[in-house]
Amino acid sequence: MDEIKFDEMGRRLAEIRKANRYTQDQLATALELTPKHISHCESGTSCLSFKKIIEFCNLCDCSLDYIVWGKSKDDKIERQHSIIHPQNRNG
Repeated sequence: MDEIKFDEMGRRLAEIRKANRYTQDQLATALELTPKHISHCESGTSCLSFKKIIEFCNLCDCSLDYIVWGKSKDDKIERQHSIIHPQNRNG
């Protein structure tokens, strides 16, 4: 199993938060956390609980796979397609 890279996960949290036009204060209020904890999660020095990650995903309409692993459902579909139809691979 791959290791979770919390610094990369934090960057994705910040990216999605900003794309949804939340400040750290607003996100903290929505998730019932402190802005300081949000800041620490985004910098990779702390992590949201599993429950809070799910709440974040629901709030921002994003994929848990993307937050944790940096992969979307489309990535998985593309990989499966290239395995089933290797002649259609790019490159």
